[in-house]
Amino acid sequence: MKKCALLIFICGSLSAAESVFHDITLGVMPVNEINVGRAASILIIDRSDPNINPNLVIDDEMVYSVTTNEKDKKIMGFLDQIVPEGTDLKVRLTAPQNAYSTEFQSLSVAPVDLVRFINRQEAADLRIEYQFFAGDEVGEIPPTMRQVTFLLTDE
Repeated sequence: MKKCALLIFICGSLSAAESVFHDITLGVMPVNEINVGRAASILIIDRSDPNINPNLVIDDEMVYSVTTNEKDKKIMGFLDQIVPEGTDLKVRLTAPQNAYSTEFQSLSVAPVDLVRFINRQEAADLRIEYQFFAGDEVGEIPPTMRQVTFLLTDE
């Protein structure tokens, strides 16, 4: 008798069941990140050392990382203000796998392509190389800061 009463109770509660619907929105947002490993570089030409090139200084110790889940991206670079007259600041970024580096490019306030054809990947410890050149006619230039911007954008 108890079994039958219990069975009737369960059946009775199932017949009173109710359904509700819940909408769920699914998606994958684009991920496009670029990071530089060190905050600053110091590029000062010291013409007092006869053992080095008196017009050129190089920094090849910087690294960057790039992450994207999209196709056909590129990295552009530009400065916040021009470099002093008679000087040239160049940069080269090592390209991640299956992408293309444009080699050394002179930086100015106008963006230039540095790496092209980046597709879905996560890459780290990619080298950034800077070259700062000053012609023979350039006199003393007190150290001044320039901000380099790297922009990960569409091709």
